[in-house]
Amino acid sequence: MLVNPPLLLITPTYPRPQRLSLLRRCAEEFRSVLNLFWLVVEDDAQPAPEVERLLAESGIAHLYAAHGPTRRWGNAQRNWALKHIRDRRLAGVVYVADDDNKYEAALFDELRKVQRIGILPVGRMGPWGIERPIVRDGRIVRWSADWKRRKYPVDMAGFAFNAELLSNIAGELWTYPGRGGESEFIETLIHSPDELEFLCNDCRACYVWHNLPLGWSPRLGLASFRVYRRIPFFSRRKVYRWFDRVGLRW
Repeated sequence: MLVNPPLLLITPTYPRPQRLSLLRRCAEEFRSVLNLFWLVVEDDAQPAPEVERLLAESGIAHLYAAHGPTRRWGNAQRNWALKHIRDRRLAGVVYVADDDNKYEAALFDELRKVQRIGILPVGRMGPWGIERPIVRDGRIVRWSADWKRRKYPVDMAGFAFNAELLSNIAGELWTYPGRGGESEFIETLIHSPDELEFLCNDCRACYVWHNLPLGWSPRLGLASFRVYRRIPFFSRRKVYRWFDRVGLRW
């Protein structure tokens, strides 16, 4: 692995309210990161001129492509980007950076530490607001996460990997048909949890925040998430409508 590897960030996107504002926030966070290549894949038949313009004005090295429309949680777009990296033998650390997440500067230094596949915490997820493995002496003792029936219960933003691992897989790369698929994809890359590398101080520090509304700080987002998780399940429908009005999504 290179000493200071390129970061290959994949962002599936599609037309929706605040899409340009969310992509603009990403661009502001990515612009100062050296040696970063941004692959943005539109879930549509043609690229969107407004997105094309935003990316051109960002000054970030990027590829903007359209593949679709599919409207299937970005699976086809993610697969397209992964195949592009594999088939052109791009070197670096691959990370799926959804456009509605919030990324802190320290994250990118952590991603460059990846040798094979790294795991990192994601905020505004899991039972306590930070989804992560609990690590002791370099090994996972348990997961603080939802959907723990999966072998690797991580979010899309909760792992990164060396692009070289893609060369070992023929054909399609992201084959999961439904929402999610992170665990299934990781299982194609490695054979054992012992191969995982734990980023962010053994997964104690959190530098990426899932679906954080525009203008919200990570601290506020974490507090709102914890309030949400304490609402009885049968009462959440009413709360959803309020979250929608203020721009929150769960």
